[in-house]
Amino acid sequence: MIVQRVVLAVLIGLFLIVESCWQGGDSGSEAVEHVAQDATPRPEAVDGIRVRRVRSGIELANGTEQPLAYAVWAQGFLGEFAPCDDPGPTCLRLEPGARVVVPFDEIVGNGPDEVEAVVRWWRVVRDGAGGYRVDDLHVIGVALED
Repeated sequence: MIVQRVVLAVLIGLFLIVESCWQGGDSGSEAVEHVAQDATPRPEAVDGIRVRRVRSGIELANGTEQPLAYAVWAQGFLGEFAPCDDPGPTCLRLEPGARVVVPFDEIVGNGPDEVEAVVRWWRVVRDGAGGYRVDDLHVIGVALED
């Protein structure tokens, strides 16, 4: 379990380094700060987003005025995470004021031994060069069991 947490921390760190390069470099320390603040096992509201475990899965509620992209993975899943930066329908979106429940069996990498899900959400914004980029990435852990 400790090895899985270390691997996940390394993967998140690498992702944040790459992501900060895409944003021009200066915002990397802010991204790391967001992860440090949001990586908590207790469900809560963070910047207008409520994340919690419900009977059938993990619920996300968007209390902001902007659509958000999101992903829910099992904490122990060792796959490589790359946030979607497509503004179209191929990216999972949560509209302003909307909520969604991701069923336990649809959490990427979830299995009988998993105890925590990792919820990520972000905005997809114009990059100023005719394309799009990921902005304001958040990560929070949610216990899968009591």
